[in-house]
Amino acid sequence: MAQADNNQEFCREKVLRSNPLFRVSHLFAPADFADQVLALHGLFASLDQLNSEIGDEFVARRKLDWWRTELSPENISKSNHPVVRYLIETGAASSLAGKTLELFLDTVEVRLAARAPADQEELGLLCELIYQPRILMECTLSQDDIPVSGLSEMAQTGGLFQLICESNVSKNNTLWWVPLNVLARFGVTRAELGNDPDSQNARSVFEAVFASCNKLKSQPAISGKESMAPSRGLMHLHVLALLQTRQLDQLRKIRPSSYRGVLNRWRFADLLAAWNVARRMKLNSVTA
Repeated sequence: MAQADNNQEFCREKVLRSNPLFRVSHLFAPADFADQVLALHGLFASLDQLNSEIGDEFVARRKLDWWRTELSPENISKSNHPVVRYLIETGAASSLAGKTLELFLDTVEVRLAARAPADQEELGLLCELIYQPRILMECTLSQDDIPVSGLSEMAQTGGLFQLICESNVSKNNTLWWVPLNVLARFGVTRAELGNDPDSQNARSVFEAVFASCNKLKSQPAISGKESMAPSRGLMHLHVLALLQTRQLDQLRKIRPSSYRGVLNRWRFADLLAAWNVARRMKLNSVTA
């Protein structure tokens, strides 16, 4: 197998291990930059591992320093890492320039610091901080205007989804992100939340967190129920946001101890919902 194929397969396996929904959303990425989307999300998945798979914060920080050096303008072209090589091969490396990449790497460090938000407003801001650089980098790939309408809601939902995914695979302090005032409202400690997630109070805590994400469903590009601005280049981004919203809805219906099973799969209904949003976006691109 050629090195390019090896790099592509490495990215694919890395992404699907951390986010099975990507298999569906990637089907709807425009063919002219689908490989770039895969490369970019390969980078996201690689950095996410620092939070979900490394229990020693010192080790995680050293690895993050390595990534900062590897992705620097003077070193990126010399890298032998499969993800970085694929970023260069596909042209996706062009989206790594400047403050957006720096902000993305900073968000990884924020999660390593693991400071618990005081309330749901702070949690929302944290989720935006975590996920907004990813949206901006994907917009750079497609050279589309940043979707200002709904950007905040999309980033908050994506960030919450990211934190929950990490919580279900992380080996240390998995629920640090649950707001302190929500814990206090239902009289649950963080340890109790982790040890007995299916208790009534614990389930109430998660319900309160999920309820804050309902605004995203009103966004036309996510709900698919209204016409939306032409944005074919961002189809993957819209479809992924839709799938994340649907999966958060699924989590609200089940016991918290079952979250990992839901997060590790996608349903046929998700594929149909993604196809519906993609079809509407294509129609509006033609008629605009």
